[in-house]
Amino acid sequence: MKDEISENEWQGEHGESSDDQLLSILTGGAYLPEKVIGSSESPAAESMRYRCRGALCSNSAESPDLEERVNDRWKEELLRELQPGNGQKARVESLKKIPGVGPVLALRLVAAFELGRRSSLKRWNLGDPFLSSRQVFEHLEWSLAGDRREHFSVLLLDVRHRLLATRTVSIGSLTASIVHPREVYRPAILASAAAIIVAHNHPSGDPSPSGEDVKVTRRLHRCGQWLGIPLLDHVICGQGEWHSLRDLQSGPWERQTEG
Repeated sequence: MKDEISENEWQGEHGESSDDQLLSILTGGAYLPEKVIGSSESPAAESMRYRCRGALCSNSAESPDLEERVNDRWKEELLRELQPGNGQKARVESLKKIPGVGPVLALRLVAAFELGRRSSLKRWNLGDPFLSSRQVFEHLEWSLAGDRREHFSVLLLDVRHRLLATRTVSIGSLTASIVHPREVYRPAILASAAAIIVAHNHPSGDPSPSGEDVKVTRRLHRCGQWLGIPLLDHVICGQGEWHSLRDLQSGPWERQTEG
């Protein structure tokens, strides 16, 4: 295992690292890139991607190695710094300041989380339709996991419910996210989307819909009917779980009881 990781190993094209560079960092140089091995899909790469998701990429700092290195009071800070958003190098610099996390461990932690995030995103092809709320949650979980602010996103779909794009339309506080139909439907109109799904996270980790969630959903659903761009679902993401207002038959999908 190497004790140091050079700037060239970490920094990739456009300021981000390639999968090969991340795998090399994570294994201390034991992983050889595909172009060196000479295969189109390296078994080592495939194996490491799944190991990343199961171990260091599980949104947990409870591995024995980290348990010994990092005190309880720093674990929340550790997980917060590992979330995507600030760029790889910025996250490494922040992690290095946490007691018990040196430069090599910081690099490997960020590499593991980044590979897990990319692995999650790669599972969805543009040709795959969104047919369930689980798909929506799994599509967004890496971008929303652990964030202390509410992010309200809209998934733009074609006529077959295949993903055209995902847009974040609002970022709120710990308690509220202000969502206006204009901001939600503008990217849908520009992309000529045939339908949309909206989703947001609850920083508390509890995905149970609030009264405000239901109110916003009803409003967006009405606007979608007027515009001819139907709202198919509103998925609320929590810590490892989610709720779908459509699955719950809540809001605009609430069943009317016969009197």
